[in-house]
Amino acid sequence: MPVYDAVARLRKPLEHIADLLEPDTDKTSETVRWEMTALLEWMKLTYTKADDVLMVDNVLRTVHKRFLERPVYLLRRILPSADELDALI
Repeated sequence: MPVYDAVARLRKPLEHIADLLEPDTDKTSETVRWEMTALLEWMKLTYTKADDVLMVDNVLRTVHKRFLERPVYLLRRILPSADELDALI
């Protein structure tokens, strides 16, 4: 598989994650957590090649730690400043 095809293939789930984190008027933290969980399951089922293991493990670990264990992190995408986020914590 040429390098471009391999990179483009691995870029797809990262684009999905970015789309999920994009703020929207009807989007809640609970919705994002549910969609992110479904996306992670899809990644585990879709990216099963030996070359995929490092990327999948890294995404699973990072997303789980930053978004599924600490949902307040999602607010950073919406709030205009870190000071306002600190006031919520």
